[in-house]
Amino acid sequence: MADEQSERVILISGAANGIGRATARQLAAGGAKLALADLDGDGVRRVAAELGQPERFLPLDVNVTDPESVGRAVDAAVAHFGRLDGLVNAAGGMSGLGHPHRRTLEELPLEEWDQAFALNVRSVFLCTRAAVPAMRKAGGGAIVSIASSAARNGSTMAGLAYVASKAAIIGLTKNLGILLAPDKIRANAVAPGGTESERFLAVMATRTPEQRARGGQNIPLGRNARPEDIAATIVFLLSDGASYITGTTIDVNGGVFVG
Repeated sequence: MADEQSERVILISGAANGIGRATARQLAAGGAKLALADLDGDGVRRVAAELGQPERFLPLDVNVTDPESVGRAVDAAVAHFGRLDGLVNAAGGMSGLGHPHRRTLEELPLEEWDQAFALNVRSVFLCTRAAVPAMRKAGGGAIVSIASSAARNGSTMAGLAYVASKAAIIGLTKNLGILLAPDKIRANAVAPGGTESERFLAVMATRTPEQRARGGQNIPLGRNARPEDIAATIVFLLSDGASYITGTTIDVNGGVFVG
């Protein structure tokens, strides 16, 4: 992919860890210039330092649920690099893998429902709305958002609010693909299965070896995803090789869901 992303400017939300960080590493290896956005400002500064060449990597403290914070981040990226060619909406949360978010319907607090939609849907809407004018000015671009395999077939592990909010991303992506096509801006999503991010591994560490083994047996390919697996699909969707793909969600789950 060395020439695919050369000199393109990509904004990545949730870039401090997990899928966002893995995507940053792969895009950087392909020559992209990156605006690395996260609520964890120290985290994205560490990622930027790890990647080297500070003129190519701009760390940004961003609250993706706040429109003013998102707007400042996009403006800073364009001011620094002169353009914006792509957006990766990797920020999100409320997975429900740990106990606090595995609520029954009756137990689920309204505040938790709202928080899940703020983190997973409002963030995508705000970042996309802020980034589109800059991509339109650049002559086009690509947007990739993170959904979830839980949104495809439901889940006994993930929380109700998480599943619903990730399903909303799939619907939003479909409509963005249609609405932004005249501007030569493509919008797609990736729906990962269980992915060994820092948060995921922390939860798995609390389970017995037998519980972890049973989880792996339910995956046809026999293992959880690594962040790099999901990042590779994101990088593809940003590339010219995906130039005729828009409004689509690609499942990357080891065969757990086949649509």
